[in-house]
Amino acid sequence: MVKPQTPMIIFIGPPHHGKTEARKIFSNLTGLRGASCSDAIYGIMAKHLDAPEEELRAIDKETFRPKLIEFGNFMCGDIGTLTLVDSRPEKEPLYYRTPSTLVRVLFLTGHRAIDGVRRRLELSEVRDRMLWLGIPTLVAWVERPGHPTVADNTELTKEDANVIIMNSSTVGALEQNIRAWVSALSSPAPEAAPEAAPEAAAQVALDTPPVTE
Repeated sequence: MVKPQTPMIIFIGPPHHGKTEARKIFSNLTGLRGASCSDAIYGIMAKHLDAPEEELRAIDKETFRPKLIEFGNFMCGDIGTLTLVDSRPEKEPLYYRTPSTLVRVLFLTGHRAIDGVRRRLELSEVRDRMLWLGIPTLVAWVERPGHPTVADNTELTKEDANVIIMNSSTVGALEQNIRAWVSALSSPAPEAAPEAAPEAAAQVALDTPPVTE
């Protein structure tokens, strides 16, 4: 029997709702290496600018956010030129720019739990490329009800996710929610029940009350 591949886990959601914290908790619980797409952006941008990565990370992230977004958009092929980040015409033709670039960089360095995917085409291409490798992709939407958000380039919604993880109170409560999800992922799939005869299935449908919200 072929052993199932460890899935790629993607955490998505509104800015400042706890995606990175959820991913870190998930990595601690499962042992899977985790990272953010911004980690890939910092690493590539440091080489692009010939600057120490630590120097870029020392800049206040909210102040630096427009440049991070622009460079991420550039590496994912959303835009063709840089305006906020210094251009390097001698380097840019050598870059492999595609919607899944940031996740590919992290995947190829051994990461399987990733947050920071924002574009619908980006997520679609990640799923396609992982499927080609025989690796399933599971997407978790992390949301803090009533929490304000900041504007960024997020296109994804909870409809793009396989599971919704609520981050409604403390870090401990968030960990409990993620622990329950990890437990569900680890549980063996139940054996399929024998197929009911058509008349039995029809009777079940008649006897089952409607589900109400």
